[in-house]
Amino acid sequence: MYFENLTSPELVKTEFRRLAMKHHPDVGGDNDTMRIIIEEYHAALKKLDGYESVGTDGREHTYTYREAYEQAIIEKIEELLGLHLDGVEIWIVGTWIWVDGNTRPYKEALKKTGFTWIPFRRKWSWKPYHSKSRQKHTTAGFDSLCAKYGVRKIETDKEWTVSKVA
Repeated sequence: MYFENLTSPELVKTEFRRLAMKHHPDVGGDNDTMRIIIEEYHAALKKLDGYESVGTDGREHTYTYREAYEQAIIEKIEELLGLHLDGVEIWIVGTWIWVDGNTRPYKEALKKTGFTWIPFRRKWSWKPYHSKSRQKHTTAGFDSLCAKYGVRKIETDKEWTVSKVA
């Protein structure tokens, strides 16, 4: 119903974020609608397992559906929605979530939700599980990470909009 005409994981994820911003209980929605959206989201991504595309890095990529990772990201976004962060930007880069902007008032809340301050990037970060990174302590800039893994920006304004960043 919600995701039936979407043909790529990127489109499904973008639509999920838009729907979550509209139907999440913390922003005026209800639990039953959100539960249905989450179930359909997983079903749509599962159908797209093996989808091939060319990334922003110019290389071919094959999407692999990993339910545990997808669910962990959903839960973390729901936690952030519940914090009602004003003046803060949320970036989803690959499977990591980054938070920047006026984060000082939310420092303790971000720590409690599992985010870590990354001083050289001047952003808070979170990743699903504590998996080891392929590169140890990379010093790549945030823009380089966005280009390599793809990025989505969620702005925490009154309407909780999602926009694509090239």
